[in-house]
Amino acid sequence: MKTNEAGEAVDPKTLLCGYFKAGVCEKGKKCKYSHDLGLEAKKANIDIYSDPRQGKACMPDTIVTCRDFLAAVEKNLYGWQWACPNGGENC
Repeated sequence: MKTNEAGEAVDPKTLLCGYFKAGVCEKGKKCKYSHDLGLEAKKANIDIYSDPRQGKACMPDTIVTCRDFLAAVEKNLYGWQWACPNGGENC
């Protein structure tokens, strides 16, 4: 069984079958992964172009973007579980 970043077990039916997505899954209903293309649409989209701190006291005075954040975006690592190694809000 697959596990997430926290090491917890993940139900395979919550993951879209890569073969089905490519149109080549031969297992049909016997496949342990989901064949619901709606799962892709249900994933939360993250807006990386706006700062959620806008208008708050924790908004930085500088327009310099964190190099670790940029590296995470370029490597497709940025998401809900990503944490800045420089201290997050205090980066």
